[in-house]
Amino acid sequence: MAKIALLIGVSEYQPGLNPLPSAVRDVEAMREVLVNPEMGGFTDSNVTVLKNPQPQNIRNAIYHLFANRQRDDLVLFYFSGHGIKDDRGNLYFSTCDTRKNNGKLVTPSAIAARTLHDSINDSRSQRQIIILDCCFSGAIATGMSVKDDGSVNVEEQLGGKGRAILTSSTSTQYSFEQQDSELSIYTRYLVEGVNTGAADKDGDGQISIDELHEYAKSKVQEASPAMTPEFYPVKEGHKILLAKSPKDDPKLVYRQEVESRAQENQGNFSIFALRILEGKRQELNISPEEANIIQEEVLKPYKEYERKLYEYEQALIEAAKKQYPFSERLKKEIKEYQQYLGLRDEDIVAIEKRVLAPKQAQSERQQEAERLKTEQILVEYQEQLRQQKEAEKRRQQEQETQQRLQRQQEEQKKNSQEYKYKMQRYQEEFFKAIKINDPLNEISRNQLKDFQNFLKLNDEDVAQIEKPILDEKKIEKQQKLQEQEDQKNSREYKYKVRRYKEEFFKAVELKYPLNDFARNRLQKFQQFLRLSDEDVAHIEEIVLEGVEEQEKFQRRQREEYQKAKNYPLHTSTNPARIELSRFMTMCIGFWISLVISSPIAFSLSEKFPELRGFATLICIFGSAVLGWYLAYKSNI
Repeated sequence: MAKIALLIGVSEYQPGLNPLPSAVRDVEAMREVLVNPEMGGFTDSNVTVLKNPQPQNIRNAIYHLFANRQRDDLVLFYFSGHGIKDDRGNLYFSTCDTRKNNGKLVTPSAIAARTLHDSINDSRSQRQIIILDCCFSGAIATGMSVKDDGSVNVEEQLGGKGRAILTSSTSTQYSFEQQDSELSIYTRYLVEGVNTGAADKDGDGQISIDELHEYAKSKVQEASPAMTPEFYPVKEGHKILLAKSPKDDPKLVYRQEVESRAQENQGNFSIFALRILEGKRQELNISPEEANIIQEEVLKPYKEYERKLYEYEQALIEAAKKQYPFSERLKKEIKEYQQYLGLRDEDIVAIEKRVLAPKQAQSERQQEAERLKTEQILVEYQEQLRQQKEAEKRRQQEQETQQRLQRQQEEQKKNSQEYKYKMQRYQEEFFKAIKINDPLNEISRNQLKDFQNFLKLNDEDVAQIEKPILDEKKIEKQQKLQEQEDQKNSREYKYKVRRYKEEFFKAVELKYPLNDFARNRLQKFQQFLRLSDEDVAHIEEIVLEGVEEQEKFQRRQREEYQKAKNYPLHTSTNPARIELSRFMTMCIGFWISLVISSPIAFSLSEKFPELRGFATLICIFGSAVLGWYLAYKSNI
């Protein structure tokens, strides 16, 4: 059993026929799914692709497609391009050389359907597929390629035993392509049905030609409801198996689930449907990216349908702005545009009602205004004003009555025992929360909100409870801050500062840095004195500055001592002895000055805290000057 295919796509035409850019892309897309061993299973050498061929090349290819075939061979003929009928209604397939003379088809420049029919009948193959993604005309319009509305009996001209004929539309419909579309709409979904396996409706792992057509037809009508792709099977033609599908493939199972729910909801997924699909995705172990691609492919025709409705509505709005009522010529063009978009009358009823009803009403009002006299209009207008005032007055009265009843209900609610109990409960809970966290953090606030909802209290009730408590807390904080400030200025506070300074100095003299035991003892002493952390930090900073200066001085002593180790220093002219004498004199002067100036500096820092650092510097500087002076005198 052999599988042979002839794929013809004609995009380029002579003047008078509109170009079809997607036709050559259609045949390439069909070839890819046919030669794929996991799908169509056609060998590459058995698939012939003709792009924009000359008429004779097509005739030769048709002959070789059907000649010398066996009974069980599968033969597929695919054509994407313009279909044209002559004056007698005979169907022709256009070529890049097809032209008209005085509006009549030059028949030798096209391929007669009879040529295809004769070759099919002469073939021994009993499995023949003819796919015609073409229109039956050469009519043109801006942005589209459409077909003639004359009737063509495709089944009569091409039908026969063991044969299946698929057409993108009926012979009396427009079949079109958008110029910016990658593939024609019918071929797009034929390819998608095979490529994804979605056309395998019975899940047997095989895609029959009738399953493929039904899939493509359903997708086409989702996007263009007025289009009706047709299928003409003759004696077992519908049972011809064209391709394989990935049976039990997770992506296919997920796609079928998405297809089912999209059809049920007209392309709109509810939140529950989306959650079900997400669960299905996880169950089938499909990545979110793959699932999104599948959903986009499934929803694409629905989105196209919505886009067409939107385009029709926008065009209708623009036309109504320029001219209403519509002229007969414009009505005809609107109808043609509707057919071009593939929309049925029932699809546009709501749009026309929404767009044209206001225009119609406006037109009627204008006609009525012209008919009525000025006096009648004035009377009606005054009556209307009176009624509006009365209606407004009644509305205000009803509103006042409703507000009064609401206030009464609120008052009754507040006076009820249950309400008082709930308010008390919330007040207790709020006291607990504010005692733990002040100000309240997000967790506490959410817990209070849940408790409020549990008690069924509104925000006004809660505010009535919280505001006095928060105001009181604010006052307490201000009082506490004032007390702390007053405390700092009191004699008792100064005494506590001096006590802590003495205690900290003792601890540092024993060991520095402080160990945990000493630090804990100081913290307890701080708590006993009721000093803040800021006070303690300031005291310790002053003491440690003095300790650091003392350590520097001791290091200097040790260094000088090392220099003086070159004894004996037996002469007064010995440089080392002179240097040691000078250093000892300087140290004695420094300590004398430090003993004298330290109480003075400490007293000044107690009375004038802002001069504390300055007094310390003066003390150290004075001691150093006295030491240097004595050393100088001793040298003289």
